[in-house]
Amino acid sequence: MCGRFVVLTRDEVSRAVAAVEARHARLGKLVAGGSARVQANYPGHETFANRDRATSVEQALADATQLPSIERALADGRAQAFPGSVIPAFSQAGVLEANGAALMGASPAGSLEIADCIWGFSVDWQKQSVFNTRLESALSGSGMWAGPMERGRCVVPVLAFYEPHATETVVSARSGKSVKRPYVFWQPSTVGQGVEPLMIAAVCSDGRCSLVTTEPNAHVAPVHKRMPLILRFEEVPVWLEGDSRDVAELADRSAVGLSVCPEDELLPREEPAQLQLDL
Repeated sequence: MCGRFVVLTRDEVSRAVAAVEARHARLGKLVAGGSARVQANYPGHETFANRDRATSVEQALADATQLPSIERALADGRAQAFPGSVIPAFSQAGVLEANGAALMGASPAGSLEIADCIWGFSVDWQKQSVFNTRLESALSGSGMWAGPMERGRCVVPVLAFYEPHATETVVSARSGKSVKRPYVFWQPSTVGQGVEPLMIAAVCSDGRCSLVTTEPNAHVAPVHKRMPLILRFEEVPVWLEGDSRDVAELADRSAVGLSVCPEDELLPREEPAQLQLDL
Protein backbone atom coordinates (compact mmCIF):
# COMPACT_ATOMS: atom_id res chain seq x y z
CA MET A 1 0.00 0.00 0.00
CA CYS A 2 1.59 3.23 -1.16
CA GLY A 3 0.59 6.01 1.22
CA ARG A 4 3.47 8.46 0.97
CA PHE A 5 5.70 9.95 -1.71
CA VAL A 6 8.19 12.78 -2.32
CA VAL A 7 6.63 15.62 -4.30
CA LEU A 8 7.99 17.17 -7.49
CA THR A 9 8.10 20.95 -7.83
CA ARG A 10 5.72 22.59 -10.32
CA ASP A 11 8.59 23.15 -12.73
CA GLU A 12 9.71 19.51 -12.47
CA VAL A 13 6.15 18.33 -13.13
CA SER A 14 5.95 20.54 -16.22
CA ARG A 15 9.25 19.22 -17.55
CA ALA A 16 8.18 15.63 -16.96
CA VAL A 17 4.91 16.19 -18.82
CA ALA A 18 6.74 17.87 -21.70
CA ALA A 19 9.01 14.82 -21.95
CA VAL A 20 6.04 12.46 -21.98
CA GLU A 21 4.41 14.52 -24.73
CA ALA A 22 7.63 14.47 -26.76
CA ARG A 23 7.93 10.72 -26.33
CA HIS A 24 4.24 10.33 -27.14
CA ALA A 25 4.72 12.11 -30.45
CA ARG A 26 7.75 9.95 -31.08
CA LEU A 27 5.72 6.77 -30.69
CA GLY A 28 2.64 8.09 -32.48
CA LYS A 29 -0.98 8.17 -31.44
CA LEU A 30 -1.41 4.69 -29.98
CA VAL A 31 -5.12 4.18 -30.30
CA ALA A 32 -5.39 5.68 -33.77
CA GLY A 33 -2.02 4.48 -34.98
CA GLY A 34 -2.12 0.77 -34.29
CA SER A 35 -1.35 -1.70 -31.54
CA ALA A 36 -0.19 -0.18 -28.28
CA ARG A 37 1.56 -3.45 -27.50
CA VAL A 38 3.66 -3.34 -30.65
CA GLN A 39 4.55 0.33 -30.42
CA ALA A 40 5.35 0.30 -26.71
CA ASN A 41 7.32 -2.92 -26.71
CA TYR A 42 9.30 -2.30 -29.89
CA PRO A 43 10.65 1.26 -29.68
CA GLY A 44 13.14 0.37 -32.41
CA HIS A 45 10.23 0.84 -34.85
CA GLU A 46 10.18 4.60 -34.13
CA THR A 47 10.78 6.90 -37.07
CA PHE A 48 11.61 10.61 -37.24
CA ALA A 49 10.90 13.24 -39.85
CA ASN A 50 14.36 14.73 -39.35
CA ARG A 51 17.35 14.92 -37.04
CA ASP A 52 16.06 18.07 -35.34
CA ARG A 53 12.95 16.23 -34.20
CA ALA A 54 15.01 13.41 -32.70
CA THR A 55 17.24 15.92 -30.92
CA SER A 56 14.27 17.79 -29.42
CA VAL A 57 12.79 14.57 -28.06
CA GLU A 58 16.05 13.53 -26.44
CA GLN A 59 16.50 17.02 -25.00
CA ALA A 60 13.04 16.94 -23.45
CA LEU A 61 13.78 13.57 -21.88
CA ALA A 62 17.12 14.83 -20.58
CA ASP A 63 15.50 17.94 -19.07
CA ALA A 64 12.91 15.86 -17.25
CA THR A 65 15.41 13.43 -15.77
CA GLN A 66 17.84 15.94 -14.29
CA LEU A 67 16.37 15.83 -10.80
CA PRO A 68 18.41 16.09 -7.58
CA SER A 69 19.67 12.98 -5.82
CA ILE A 70 17.29 11.50 -3.30
CA GLU A 71 19.76 12.37 -0.52
CA ARG A 72 19.82 16.02 -1.61
CA ALA A 73 16.06 16.17 -2.01
CA LEU A 74 15.47 14.89 1.51
CA ALA A 75 18.23 17.05 2.98
CA ASP A 76 16.57 20.08 1.38
CA GLY A 77 13.30 19.22 3.10
CA ARG A 78 11.28 18.28 0.04
CA ALA A 79 7.57 18.20 0.83
CA GLN A 80 5.96 14.79 0.99
CA ALA A 81 2.40 13.85 0.11
CA PHE A 82 0.05 11.71 2.17
CA PRO A 83 -3.60 10.71 1.65
CA GLY A 84 -5.60 13.94 1.82
CA SER A 85 -2.85 16.00 0.20
CA VAL A 86 -3.47 18.01 -2.95
CA ILE A 87 -1.17 16.51 -5.59
CA PRO A 88 -0.41 17.20 -9.28
CA ALA A 89 -1.53 14.75 -11.96
CA PHE A 90 -1.67 14.84 -15.74
CA SER A 91 -3.76 13.24 -18.44
CA GLN A 92 -5.09 13.81 -21.94
CA ALA A 93 -6.59 17.25 -22.51
CA GLY A 94 -10.01 17.57 -20.91
CA VAL A 95 -9.91 14.40 -18.79
CA LEU A 96 -8.93 15.85 -15.40
CA GLU A 97 -11.05 18.99 -15.70
CA ALA A 98 -14.05 16.86 -16.67
CA ASN A 99 -13.44 14.85 -13.51
CA GLY A 100 -13.51 17.89 -11.25
CA ALA A 101 -9.77 18.52 -10.86
CA ALA A 102 -8.36 22.04 -10.65
CA LEU A 103 -6.59 22.71 -13.94
CA MET A 104 -3.02 24.05 -13.58
CA GLY A 105 -1.84 24.23 -17.18
CA ALA A 106 -1.11 22.38 -20.39
CA SER A 107 1.88 20.75 -22.03
CA PRO A 108 3.77 22.58 -24.83
CA ALA A 109 1.68 21.05 -27.63
CA GLY A 110 -1.51 21.04 -25.58
CA SER A 111 -2.24 17.31 -25.82
CA LEU A 112 -1.73 16.79 -22.07
CA GLU A 113 -3.04 18.83 -19.15
CA ILE A 114 -1.85 19.14 -15.55
CA ALA A 115 -4.28 19.51 -12.66
CA ASP A 116 -4.41 19.35 -8.87
CA CYS A 117 -6.32 16.46 -7.30
CA ILE A 118 -7.03 15.43 -3.72
CA TRP A 119 -5.32 12.12 -3.01
CA GLY A 120 -7.93 9.60 -1.91
CA PHE A 121 -11.55 8.70 -2.71
CA SER A 122 -14.19 9.28 -0.02
CA VAL A 123 -16.27 6.16 0.68
CA ASP A 124 -19.30 5.41 2.83
CA TRP A 125 -18.02 2.28 4.53
CA GLN A 126 -14.97 3.71 6.32
CA LYS A 127 -13.72 6.98 7.78
CA GLN A 128 -10.41 6.89 5.90
CA SER A 129 -10.27 7.56 2.19
CA VAL A 130 -9.34 4.88 -0.35
CA PHE A 131 -6.04 6.02 -1.86
CA ASN A 132 -4.81 2.90 -3.67
CA THR A 133 -6.49 0.97 -6.50
CA ARG A 134 -5.55 -2.61 -7.25
CA LEU A 135 -4.99 -3.00 -10.99
CA GLU A 136 -6.72 -6.36 -10.91
CA SER A 137 -9.86 -4.76 -9.44
CA ALA A 138 -9.73 -1.81 -11.83
CA LEU A 139 -9.61 -4.17 -14.83
CA SER A 140 -12.64 -6.15 -13.66
CA GLY A 141 -14.94 -3.53 -15.21
CA SER A 142 -17.21 -3.34 -12.17
CA GLY A 143 -17.38 -1.73 -8.76
CA MET A 144 -16.21 1.74 -7.75
CA TRP A 145 -13.31 1.77 -10.22
CA ALA A 146 -15.32 1.12 -13.40
CA GLY A 147 -16.04 4.81 -14.11
CA PRO A 148 -12.60 6.17 -13.19
CA MET A 149 -10.91 3.50 -15.32
CA GLU A 150 -13.11 4.30 -18.31
CA ARG A 151 -13.07 8.10 -18.06
CA GLY A 152 -10.42 9.18 -15.55
CA ARG A 153 -7.07 7.52 -16.13
CA CYS A 154 -4.19 9.84 -15.28
CA VAL A 155 -0.56 9.82 -14.12
CA VAL A 156 1.00 11.20 -10.92
CA PRO A 157 4.72 12.05 -11.33
CA VAL A 158 6.78 11.75 -8.13
CA LEU A 159 10.42 11.89 -7.03
CA ALA A 160 10.28 8.79 -4.82
CA PHE A 161 7.75 6.65 -2.95
CA TYR A 162 7.72 4.81 0.36
CA GLU A 163 6.56 1.38 1.47
CA PRO A 164 6.50 0.02 5.04
CA HIS A 165 8.42 -3.20 5.60
CA ALA A 166 6.25 -6.20 6.39
CA THR A 167 8.25 -7.27 9.48
CA GLU A 168 11.02 -4.77 10.30
CA THR A 169 10.27 -2.02 12.81
CA VAL A 170 11.90 1.21 14.01
CA VAL A 171 11.11 3.75 16.71
CA SER A 172 9.21 6.74 15.32
CA ALA A 173 10.94 10.08 15.88
CA ARG A 174 7.52 11.69 16.23
CA SER A 175 5.68 9.34 18.60
CA GLY A 176 8.48 7.34 20.20
CA LYS A 177 6.53 4.18 19.38
CA SER A 178 7.56 1.18 17.32
CA VAL A 179 6.37 1.43 13.70
CA LYS A 180 6.94 -0.52 10.51
CA ARG A 181 10.25 0.51 9.00
CA PRO A 182 9.72 2.73 5.93
CA TYR A 183 11.78 2.10 2.80
CA VAL A 184 12.38 4.68 0.07
CA PHE A 185 12.26 3.72 -3.63
CA TRP A 186 13.52 5.86 -6.51
CA GLN A 187 14.81 5.55 -10.08
CA PRO A 188 18.40 6.60 -10.87
CA SER A 189 18.81 8.74 -13.97
CA THR A 190 19.98 6.94 -17.11
CA VAL A 191 21.32 10.13 -18.72
CA GLY A 192 23.22 11.81 -15.89
CA GLN A 193 23.46 12.34 -12.17
CA GLY A 194 20.42 12.45 -9.89
CA VAL A 195 17.14 10.61 -10.36
CA GLU A 196 14.35 10.29 -12.90
CA PRO A 197 10.73 11.10 -12.08
CA LEU A 198 8.56 8.09 -11.36
CA MET A 199 5.35 8.03 -13.38
CA ILE A 200 2.66 6.36 -11.27
CA ALA A 201 -0.57 5.26 -12.94
CA ALA A 202 -3.66 6.69 -11.25
CA VAL A 203 -7.41 7.15 -11.69
CA CYS A 204 -9.50 10.21 -10.87
CA SER A 205 -13.11 11.24 -10.31
CA ASP A 206 -14.83 14.20 -8.62
CA GLY A 207 -11.53 16.01 -8.09
CA ARG A 208 -9.94 13.05 -6.30
CA CYS A 209 -7.40 10.47 -7.41
CA SER A 210 -6.06 7.10 -6.34
CA LEU A 211 -2.70 5.50 -7.14
CA VAL A 212 -2.88 2.17 -8.96
CA THR A 213 -0.92 -0.76 -7.52
CA THR A 214 0.23 -4.10 -8.89
CA GLU A 215 2.28 -7.13 -7.88
CA PRO A 216 5.77 -6.14 -6.67
CA ASN A 217 8.91 -6.61 -8.73
CA ALA A 218 12.20 -7.96 -7.37
CA HIS A 219 13.14 -4.57 -5.87
CA VAL A 220 9.93 -4.12 -3.88
CA ALA A 221 8.96 -7.71 -3.01
CA PRO A 222 11.39 -8.08 -0.05
CA VAL A 223 9.71 -5.05 1.54
CA HIS A 224 6.03 -5.12 0.59
CA LYS A 225 3.48 -7.29 -1.20
CA ARG A 226 2.29 -4.49 -3.53
CA MET A 227 3.92 -1.65 -5.47
CA PRO A 228 2.69 1.39 -7.43
CA LEU A 229 2.11 0.77 -11.13
CA ILE A 230 5.20 2.67 -12.33
CA LEU A 231 5.18 3.52 -16.02
CA ARG A 232 8.18 4.03 -18.26
CA PHE A 233 7.94 7.17 -20.41
CA GLU A 234 6.99 5.17 -23.49
CA GLU A 235 4.26 3.33 -21.55
CA VAL A 236 2.33 6.42 -20.45
CA PRO A 237 0.24 6.55 -23.68
CA VAL A 238 -0.65 2.89 -23.20
CA TRP A 239 -2.08 3.66 -19.76
CA LEU A 240 -3.89 6.81 -20.88
CA GLU A 241 -5.23 5.53 -24.21
CA GLY A 242 -5.01 1.75 -24.36
CA ASP A 243 -7.85 -0.73 -24.01
CA SER A 244 -8.11 -3.20 -21.12
CA ARG A 245 -5.90 -5.75 -22.87
CA ASP A 246 -3.16 -3.16 -23.39
CA VAL A 247 -3.39 -2.01 -19.77
CA ALA A 248 -3.33 -5.58 -18.43
CA GLU A 249 0.10 -6.05 -20.01
CA LEU A 250 1.45 -3.26 -17.80
CA ALA A 251 0.93 -5.39 -14.69
CA ASP A 252 4.39 -6.99 -14.94
CA ARG A 253 6.87 -4.42 -13.58
CA SER A 254 9.90 -6.72 -13.57
CA ALA A 255 11.70 -4.49 -16.09
CA VAL A 256 11.37 -1.36 -13.93
CA GLY A 257 14.68 -0.70 -12.18
CA LEU A 258 14.55 0.90 -8.74
CA SER A 259 17.00 1.83 -6.02
CA VAL A 260 15.89 1.18 -2.45
CA CYS A 261 17.09 2.06 1.04
CA PRO A 262 15.62 2.18 4.54
CA GLU A 263 14.68 5.77 5.28
CA ASP A 264 16.58 5.80 8.59
CA GLU A 265 19.80 4.70 6.87
CA LEU A 266 19.42 7.04 3.93
CA LEU A 267 19.19 10.20 5.93
CA PRO A 268 18.18 10.21 9.61
CA ARG A 269 16.22 13.38 10.20
CA GLU A 270 13.02 14.86 11.59
CA GLU A 271 9.60 13.98 10.24
CA PRO A 272 9.07 15.47 6.72
CA ALA A 273 6.80 18.39 5.95
CA GLN A 274 3.37 17.28 4.81
CA LEU A 275 1.14 18.52 2.03
CA GLN A 276 -2.09 18.03 3.95
CA LEU A 277 -5.49 19.38 3.00
CA ASP A 278 -7.81 20.25 5.88
CA LEU A 279 -11.10 18.64 4.96
